[in-house]
Amino acid sequence: MFEYMKLEIRRVLRDRRYLIFSIGFPLGFYLMYTRAVATTDTVDHMPWATFYMVSMATFGAIGAALQTGGTRVAAERANGWIKQLRATPLPPRGYLLAKVGAAMCVAFPSVLLVALAGRFVNHVTLSATSWAGMIVSVWLCALPFAVLGVLLGYLFTVDSAQAGTTLTLFALAILGGMWWPFQLMPRAMRYIGEATPSYHFANIGWRIVGGDAPRVSDVAVILLYAVVFGALTIWKYRSDRSWQSA
Repeated sequence: MFEYMKLEIRRVLRDRRYLIFSIGFPLGFYLMYTRAVATTDTVDHMPWATFYMVSMATFGAIGAALQTGGTRVAAERANGWIKQLRATPLPPRGYLLAKVGAAMCVAFPSVLLVALAGRFVNHVTLSATSWAGMIVSVWLCALPFAVLGVLLGYLFTVDSAQAGTTLTLFALAILGGMWWPFQLMPRAMRYIGEATPSYHFANIGWRIVGGDAPRVSDVAVILLYAVVFGALTIWKYRSDRSWQSA
């Protein structure tokens, strides 16, 4: 399983879509909206550069997690790669775990690069504990989205997977408050956003850099979504014909 996971990581790192969606977009948007559009405004008593650093770190982590699974899984179902894997000692469960593990590994660089930009370009000042807590929590909270990425690969066809994954990414980012402060959203959008895992994901990071401990409710929602997405993924792969013998 670990050898297959390493193969997946190498494949993703060579993919231009990964570099664009998972690293280029969040890092570019962070620098643009904090340097080119400089402001002294604060959000929840945090400087804009600090608040938006967490927003783009979470956006990058979600993007990396979804892109690693969605399109690739759909393509592997269509081209017979999954059937070929059945002839190897790798069990179906190992395939799924390798996909999720690879997604978690490739999500980390995006989080780290946005954090480094915050520290060395925008001179964001945090304690060592807050820096470590923000980076680690944002990375770990990408888990349900790594599972969701695999699930999307089973929900979409190879032709619709890219569009479906991208739409899912931006919908989660917008409703989660990553593009503009959650408080500025219309009330109806806030109600919907509070039900998404992306809002609770980002809120954990915002609270840490703001000097507060994560809320138990945010952590519980993230874990609940991980379980739900995991159960749905297992159900879909068991019922998917790609796993059946030729």
